[in-house]
Amino acid sequence: MHCMETVLVQSCRGEDPLLRDIESILMHASGDLDKDLVGQLSQLRNIPMSTEERNGMTSFSDILKLLKKERALLRLLPQVVKLVKLVCILPCSTATPERSFSQLRRIKNYMRSTVTQERLNHTMIAAVHCDKLDERIYYAKRTSTCNVCKIAITCKQRSKARLQCLQNV
Repeated sequence: MHCMETVLVQSCRGEDPLLRDIESILMHASGDLDKDLVGQLSQLRNIPMSTEERNGMTSFSDILKLLKKERALLRLLPQVVKLVKLVCILPCSTATPERSFSQLRRIKNYMRSTVTQERLNHTMIAAVHCDKLDERIYYAKRTSTCNVCKIAITCKQRSKARLQCLQNV
């Protein structure tokens, strides 16, 4: 991701980004970006702005401000816009997958080897997305319209101690 930001900033500043960085971006985002990106990045230096503004382009947020200001660029440079979107949606760390693997380790340790793959999948979904599950159960308590929701409420009430044990391990 840092490579993507660097290429965008260098192109806006009128500098030539490293070819290996562009090739790396094209390799990692092969389904989203194509070779037109190289030409569109070179067109970024032709955007009319003062030298001070061009030298002031030091971060990704500066590029976002430029794209918001120059709306015509969104249609003229679709590959650059896709690259900006990719930078915006890529995670900046691996914390979420690490939390998921930590949760998996806790569940596997608690349930030992008696758990089937299907049960493990369901337990992992419930453990990782417990905040969303709690919202649905709260809503179901208030409306109590379906049998599945009633069963979920009952299971939640019965397994509250078990969930606390999993979270404390």
